[in-house]
Amino acid sequence: MKALLLFLLPLFLYAKCTYDLNLDFDLKQQTLKVNANVKQSEKSLTINLNGFNIKNKEALTKQLLNGANHLQFSYTLTNKNINQDFIYLLDNWYPKVNELCMYTITTNLPTIYKTIFEKTNKVISHATFIASPNYTVHSKEYNHITISTYFFKNNTLLATKYLNKTIDYIKLYEKLIGKFPFKVFNIVENHATTGYSLPTYTLVGSYLLNKPYLLNQSLGHEILHQYFGNAIFSDPRKGNYAEGLVTHLADNYYKKQQNKQIQNRKNSLLQFDTFVTKEYPANQFTHRIDKNSMAIGYTKVAYIFDMLEEKLGTKKFFEILQSLYKEKAFRLVNLEDLTNYFQNHSKEDLEPFFKQWFYKEGRVQFQVNNIKKSYHRGSFKITFTLQQKEPFSFELPLEIKTYDGTINKKVHISKKEQELTVHMKSEPLSISFDNKLSLFRTLFKEEYPLNIGALLKEKKLLMVMDEKDQSTYKNIQKIFPHGKIVFSKDLKFSDVKNASVLFLNQRNTLLQHFLPRLNIPKESSFLTLRTNTFNTQKLFAVLHSQPKLQRSFFMLKHYANYQTIIIKDKNIVKKLDATQNGFTHTFSQQPAVSIIKKPTRINDIAKEIGDAKVIYATESHTNMSHHLNQLRIIKALVDTNKDVTIAMEMFQKPFQQALDDYIANKTDLNTFLKQSQYYKRWKFNYDYYKPILDYAKAKNIKVIGINIDRKIVREVNKKGLLHIKEKSKLPNKIDQSNITYKNNLAKIFKEHKFDGTEHGKKTTNPYSKEFFFQSQLVWDEAMAENIVNYTKKHPKKTVVVLVGSGHVQNHYGIPARVFEDTKLPYRVILNNVVQGLENDIILRNTNEVKIKESPKLGVFLSIYKKLTVTDVIKDSFGEKVGLQKDDVILKFNKEAVHELADLKRLLYFLDSFKNVTLTIKRNNEELTLTSK
Repeated sequence: MKALLLFLLPLFLYAKCTYDLNLDFDLKQQTLKVNANVKQSEKSLTINLNGFNIKNKEALTKQLLNGANHLQFSYTLTNKNINQDFIYLLDNWYPKVNELCMYTITTNLPTIYKTIFEKTNKVISHATFIASPNYTVHSKEYNHITISTYFFKNNTLLATKYLNKTIDYIKLYEKLIGKFPFKVFNIVENHATTGYSLPTYTLVGSYLLNKPYLLNQSLGHEILHQYFGNAIFSDPRKGNYAEGLVTHLADNYYKKQQNKQIQNRKNSLLQFDTFVTKEYPANQFTHRIDKNSMAIGYTKVAYIFDMLEEKLGTKKFFEILQSLYKEKAFRLVNLEDLTNYFQNHSKEDLEPFFKQWFYKEGRVQFQVNNIKKSYHRGSFKITFTLQQKEPFSFELPLEIKTYDGTINKKVHISKKEQELTVHMKSEPLSISFDNKLSLFRTLFKEEYPLNIGALLKEKKLLMVMDEKDQSTYKNIQKIFPHGKIVFSKDLKFSDVKNASVLFLNQRNTLLQHFLPRLNIPKESSFLTLRTNTFNTQKLFAVLHSQPKLQRSFFMLKHYANYQTIIIKDKNIVKKLDATQNGFTHTFSQQPAVSIIKKPTRINDIAKEIGDAKVIYATESHTNMSHHLNQLRIIKALVDTNKDVTIAMEMFQKPFQQALDDYIANKTDLNTFLKQSQYYKRWKFNYDYYKPILDYAKAKNIKVIGINIDRKIVREVNKKGLLHIKEKSKLPNKIDQSNITYKNNLAKIFKEHKFDGTEHGKKTTNPYSKEFFFQSQLVWDEAMAENIVNYTKKHPKKTVVVLVGSGHVQNHYGIPARVFEDTKLPYRVILNNVVQGLENDIILRNTNEVKIKESPKLGVFLSIYKKLTVTDVIKDSFGEKVGLQKDDVILKFNKEAVHELADLKRLLYFLDSFKNVTLTIKRNNEELTLTSK
């Protein structure tokens, strides 16, 4: 049975151009025969017959040349988009006329086929045709508009949501713009992944229908195109503004309703920065062909309308749009017509604005220098210099925070360089430049979030993989064509310093020594970014791909604005760290007030510590009062029945047995110091720690050594982590991501002039500062790892960590690492510091405690070739006993001494030099020297 779809409404009589198309399908052969009848009532026809196998084409062409205004013709075409299940005719299926027409379509399709095309009695720019026997139709009426869904069986349950949401959008746009332009509107499912808006309907891909963003954003965008694009027609050849205008009125409007307009603007600026590689003025945009064109025609043009709305005010902006729509619906309005309309109806001189933004490429790029504040005769003022890369004219928004409130104002900028002054009555605390991102501009460095787009653009990218993962990531260069593959074993620190690094696989051999604490489930696929610790202009990134989800990463451009994407079971989680908006210069902060409570006695410190399971009691190693405070803390906890373990930086883990034996009274002090290699591994007088160890012995408190072999620390300090061969001796994790900690340690490096080598020799190593940072991390991570392992085995214990304050300050060194791996509550107790973090406990000592230093021989010794005397101090014991330059000390009080640590240990137990014997070698002769 033939279905006749004919629209002969009264308006038809007044249409200047009519185009009748009769479609005769042969679905098995995938062919279509078209009989066409085109009329133009007022002038000659202009129609392009090229590309169609039309009967009597030569005769028809002559008719056109002779000014014909009525043409009838037929042709047959074969199209792969014609089949029994689905017919899809969008482009190049009929000869186009160069004007607006009213179209009618008749077909030979059986009534089982649901057909969709531009069912309107209005003139439109072109015609399309969709048909399928598999559609299920659901409809709803609103305000004399028939709204329908044409969905396939799998998606029919979505119909009600789409019908209701469509009504919501139409209500919104009728309020903002005017009466909906058509009597019908259809949401039509398509097998292909599309998102098109056509007069009276939108065509949506099956894959997209169940995506939340399509219902909550894209659908509204396509419905708004019924107004701008399908009722008011732009001429792409003279600048297609419709996509940008709709993006502003739809996508941007929704974000504004959610109070997300500032982040939305930032995303727009990031998109432009990421995707535009070949820039051109906005008026040259015709249609979307790639991400570059989309960033100009959609993103930039939308931003222009955003700025125009702000310039005119929202009320006037929409009044002009409403008037434009009312007057110009179903007419061609090109970019020049549009700008002239705004110019005439706003009664403002908008020509410079439109000329600058539509007809000139580029964006505002400026920097602010020489920012100063001053006070003179009752008034504060801020002065600054603004420099542009290329001169744009704009109003620069300023937000000035003063002691008495916030001042918002704009200053006019029109020159490449300008000196500006702003006056105010109240003291300025800070000034921010365009912190709501009102200008289409380049972002300041401080505004840039880490985002995948930057990684995609990165020209110097190293992709680090283990050799065993080659098959898993064999297609990685299709995703990152600029990337260079480097095997983990071959990575050099110079590579890390000078490039962005993408680690492939969460189990990558090196990843645990760069970014071990990602906290992303391993069963997921993900891509996440961090700043390259050693070059803040570059990136660290980790890509972990499950085999079945590898194809997802070919879609990365769709997530260019995000820092992290996590894919699990086809669900995608997107994350972006917040960054500042605009450029802010801070003059001063409001004075901070700290109220000093009644001091707590250290005996009562356990109440302040509360339920913390790890307590960091810090020290300066040679300050005895700090060590006595550490002892007081331990005693206070024991007195409140805490099951305490003491963890000490001063002892290394390999010598745990020596600690255990001493605490258990199995060895004496001399044996303990010898077996623990205390004076070899730790240079400070044992008396600093003796009261603590004595108390631990008396109370049978477990003491654990948490330090790492200092040889490893020195080796990293000299060579860097990547060049350590015995990686099994390193901590399992070495988190190098904390740039603030690195910068803090760089100050220490500079103050102490560390050189990255042993024995204090100078070095030309260009990475000595970075290797110093890595050596400190090895030190921190080793101690943190030992604390973590102990607490996991002994969850009921309260661990008091005795450690130098540098490993704890700001919690960067050890505390944050232990907490990240255990989530145990902790407290930091600082000795005699000016300031700590919130909830830190600060101990203030007024009494200094001196310790008696061990006796000294009074000689200088070379410790690298036996214990050889290099100089003897005048009037010292060494001179009195008869030591001379080049003597080699063999024994002290008859006990062999092989190294300086042996000598320091024996001197520790010495009360005086009376009756001391030294066995030495002088000129290959062994001698005994005895003091009186």
